[in-house]
Amino acid sequence: MKPTVSVLMVTRDRLRQVAACLRAIANQTVDASIEVCIVNDGGQPVQAIAEAVRHVRPMPVKVLDLSIHLGQSAARNKALALAEGEFVAWCDDDDRWLPDHLSALLAAAQAGPCLAYTDAEIVWMDETPHGQVVVEHRAPFAWRDAARLLRTYNPIVPSSVLYPRRLHEQIGGIDESVGHYWDWDLWLRAQQVVPISRVPTCLTLYRVWSDGSNTSADTQQMRPDLQHLCDKHQLGTLPTSNFGRMTTDLDLKSHQADTRFVWDGDLAIW
Repeated sequence: MKPTVSVLMVTRDRLRQVAACLRAIANQTVDASIEVCIVNDGGQPVQAIAEAVRHVRPMPVKVLDLSIHLGQSAARNKALALAEGEFVAWCDDDDRWLPDHLSALLAAAQAGPCLAYTDAEIVWMDETPHGQVVVEHRAPFAWRDAARLLRTYNPIVPSSVLYPRRLHEQIGGIDESVGHYWDWDLWLRAQQVVPISRVPTCLTLYRVWSDGSNTSADTQQMRPDLQHLCDKHQLGTLPTSNFGRMTTDLDLKSHQADTRFVWDGDLAIW
């Protein structure tokens, strides 16, 4: 029997993050079959880590080891090609799903074809020299009318999304030409085919590294990709930003929505 949900992950040389992320996926309360499709983008082998979560939840974990580093967009297309589930959900290795994440998304998706997503918490974190995780700041990432806001900002965290896999038969795969903005481009294309459905609960934890090592930290370096996205979708000229900056952007204050918080702050999830 084919899985209900294919969880897609791309990683490179972050073994500890992959292990913790897989545990969070395995701890989902959803009554549905899950497969995980991991593309190792030219990094250290992850197969042994993938095997280690089988005692938590009996879910297949497919691993594709790439001999060379392709970059996140190309690697995501490789992950998508591995998927067999009715639904697709993306999960980056340094983000975390709270236990009811998939069940809430599936409830929204099974009510009718849509791109469903949960609200998120942006979590600024650091690590001590001894590897201890420290949370420095937390902020909600929740917005009104995402479909409308998409023309100026990206209000949807990639790890918060679930949608029918067959959607890609209509809109194609990841557009590798938009680079860092693969997700924003995907939402813009998807909303032309299906509605966007928000789950107003912070069931996704999006980690921001305080040392600035997130790929989205250097927004000016991302400017060429943003311009290509704007040209493709006729968005005009937009400011460079990222999810963390959006939470303090005064121009977005009126777009912020009320949401429900779930995470109790337990660091074991990391």
